[in-house]
Amino acid sequence: MSSVRGHPHNPQSGRLPAAWQVHVSAIRDDHTSGAASLTARAVEALVDLAASLQDSWEGVTMAGMISSVNTAVRELAAAQPAMAPLRRLCWAVEAAAENAAEEADASALATAVRQAAAAFNAAMQEHQRQAAEHAAALLPTHACVLTHSASSAVEAALLRAYSSGRLARVSCLEARPLCEGRSLATRLAEAGIPTALAVDALAARLVSQADVVLVGGDSVAPGGLINKAGTATLALAARACQVPVYAVCQSEKFLPSLPRTRQTGARPEGFAVADRAQLAGEVLPDPVPGLTVANYYFDLTPLDYLTAVISEAGPLSANMVRGLATGLRAPSSG
Repeated sequence: MSSVRGHPHNPQSGRLPAAWQVHVSAIRDDHTSGAASLTARAVEALVDLAASLQDSWEGVTMAGMISSVNTAVRELAAAQPAMAPLRRLCWAVEAAAENAAEEADASALATAVRQAAAAFNAAMQEHQRQAAEHAAALLPTHACVLTHSASSAVEAALLRAYSSGRLARVSCLEARPLCEGRSLATRLAEAGIPTALAVDALAARLVSQADVVLVGGDSVAPGGLINKAGTATLALAARACQVPVYAVCQSEKFLPSLPRTRQTGARPEGFAVADRAQLAGEVLPDPVPGLTVANYYFDLTPLDYLTAVISEAGPLSANMVRGLATGLRAPSSG
């Protein structure tokens, strides 16, 4: 990760070093990493930024310093709007910056930013570990599991279940167009787990052969689960086959409302997607005149289509998730 030290900026106007945009762009352009990985990278960027800004904050008002911090974290959250942990990280850092305002000291503010970011990431990782433990314990003995895309929380649950003798085999849907499911399937196979990789079109066939569908998630809100496109279809197929569907999502992925779309600013309804249309070339390399390509990375699965959301607190019903998510509040500055 390149350093942002030494680049001039004006905290009083909220402007950030030019190199900061390198960090933001790298997160924005990463379409294969999950929420946990992107959040860890965002934390590294914030730690680096805090050190850089501290070097340039002498003589700047506290309001100007806080303005710079708030601008930075909001740019991170906007880089991947479907990823709830980035927004929750934004909230944590904004709150820490406001709490440090009484110090009126650049060093204290920079320390508060670093500590808040690191604490958020540490809690998220620990909560993911606990959620994975709960998910592994829920699997029936010698379970056949079907999963979609490449969730680090699901991967942790599957590894734990296999080590305890609860897992017989895994089928991974590849998750087109970038096919991150292939990397998960490869890692599971290398760990000794009997694993099959399947094209997404086989989801309905494979779900009838599974004991459990286990997916991750990027955001959980009262309106549903945002995850890789294809999750909603998989949940519908599992519902028809009466196969339980669990989403492994620690509480840092909960939001009181769904992210807003880039296209209209409106919250998605029903099965509408929560992100912008991606590059047509990922699906159709050679453009055809008059032919448009629909390529979305995420879809929305109603909570009632899930058997449970598994967090660090264990399995949560749809109503429990709605209650927990609705109670969340962003800082007043957000």
